[in-house]
Amino acid sequence: MPERDRGLSVASLSVRFGGIAALEGVDLVVDPGEIVGLVGPNGAGKTTLINCAGGQLVQSSGSVSLGGESLDGLPPFRRARRGVARTFQRIAVFPELTVREHLFIAARARRRSGARWSELVDRGRPDTDESDEIAATLELVGLADRADAAVATLPLGACRLVELGRALIGRPTVVLADEPSSGLDARERATLATVLRTLPAQGIGVLLVEHDLPLVSLVCDRVVVLHLGRVIAEGPFQAVMADPAVRRAYLGQVA
Repeated sequence: MPERDRGLSVASLSVRFGGIAALEGVDLVVDPGEIVGLVGPNGAGKTTLINCAGGQLVQSSGSVSLGGESLDGLPPFRRARRGVARTFQRIAVFPELTVREHLFIAARARRRSGARWSELVDRGRPDTDESDEIAATLELVGLADRADAAVATLPLGACRLVELGRALIGRPTVVLADEPSSGLDARERATLATVLRTLPAQGIGVLLVEHDLPLVSLVCDRVVVLHLGRVIAEGPFQAVMADPAVRRAYLGQVA
């Protein structure tokens, strides 16, 4: 696939904290409409990679691009407007706002119709297009029946679905999802899997960091395994999990 047609591309990415290499020469591509699982033991560098892609962390060397255009040096909000959306390992929501208000603010911010927080919140009700998009997203993530509930009243699993809905409402090119199944019950996890599998048909790529291997097996087209900041395997889930190096590093088994 020509570089200009690709989604997210990470090239020779390295991150050092003092003398410690959190990432070392990582190459990774998420094409449009592809779900890539990023797995590995704790401390492998998964969240560090997502933070570099999202702009929350500046890499020591290497590059991040979207559709062949460099994202290097851009802050997170500019990357979001380029089409990079994300969810966080630690929930990042506003407890006093309702689920609907979270999606409304996200929709308006992506349309650049508010330059400041006060303008985003205070400029009246959603227009027809915004209302339709919000309603469709609420249905997609299974929160239509809790649309007007304050997020502070919701359990952790529902808050993660709020984050996912907020990421999706802007019609991103790629979603960086950092352990979105954490804290979800069985019903919510099934909803998450269903939502993720709808995204490829919309041309949305997903980089999914997960410890839930059954979920990764179910939804991912391809898996990349990190260990000690390096890619040690890449390919279909079953083949990668059978790799002796992965079994030693990730599953703690001896080949």
